[in-house]
Amino acid sequence: MTKVAGIDEVAIVGAGWMGSGISTICALGGYPVNLVDVSQEILDRCVGKIRANLDLLVEADEVTAADADAALGRIQPTTSMADGLGRSQLAIEAVPEKLEIKQEVFVKMEAAARPGTILGTNSSGLPTTDIAALCNRPEQIVGIHVFEPPFVLRAVEVIRGQRTSDDTFEKAVAFVESVGSVPIRVLKDRRSFVINFLQQAMRKAALDLVEAGVTTEEDIIKAARHSFGVKYVAMGPYSARGGVDRANQYEPEALEEMGRRALEMLPVIRAARTLD
Repeated sequence: MTKVAGIDEVAIVGAGWMGSGISTICALGGYPVNLVDVSQEILDRCVGKIRANLDLLVEADEVTAADADAALGRIQPTTSMADGLGRSQLAIEAVPEKLEIKQEVFVKMEAAARPGTILGTNSSGLPTTDIAALCNRPEQIVGIHVFEPPFVLRAVEVIRGQRTSDDTFEKAVAFVESVGSVPIRVLKDRRSFVINFLQQAMRKAALDLVEAGVTTEEDIIKAARHSFGVKYVAMGPYSARGGVDRANQYEPEALEEMGRRALEMLPVIRAARTLD
């Protein structure tokens, strides 16, 4: 993996569960990681979790023991925001999913960061624009939503806030690729982004079927595991529909039950299939 030009070191602000996972993939990608939190105890616990992540990957033959040791050596814990961000060209926030907390942390990150440093938020659903609302350089703020565990679930949503610059957005995409992950470009800022929005729609449909007595929770799980779930992994939702003719025949009836908005999306879905 090749590091992104202009990003020599990375800061992870928040040494919790998500912070440990993000630190793991960044360190394996060759980046020195400045791990920032408020207490040494929290940092020590996070480093222990990173070590456990790496041990698991070695056991699974995903990385060598030497690579794991090298990655662990790139983790630099610090309780100083100024030190951690002062050495970094990209900083990713991984604090609790509360807008007020994230806004407060971003004000501190912006004050500690050098000019030009990209500031990323790992929010799983809060709009990037809202998180950047109190900052003076919103063009340098971007969403970088990593899923847990990130060394298994490789998709990373890169979210363009309303004022995120093209350079910031594209450099964030390149960074995600440089650590071996798969960037999902979110071009319009909105709650839940792409992946969680799709998951919420699936959960809602499953709940409706169970509550209506159509099937059971157990059979919903079996249906997903042994039919479209496998197809989605291989081909994605568009290619897994069984052909346009069959989709035209059956989809309107199913979508009608899911409301007017879903019906309005049907032409878009059909058009997108033609691009495959």
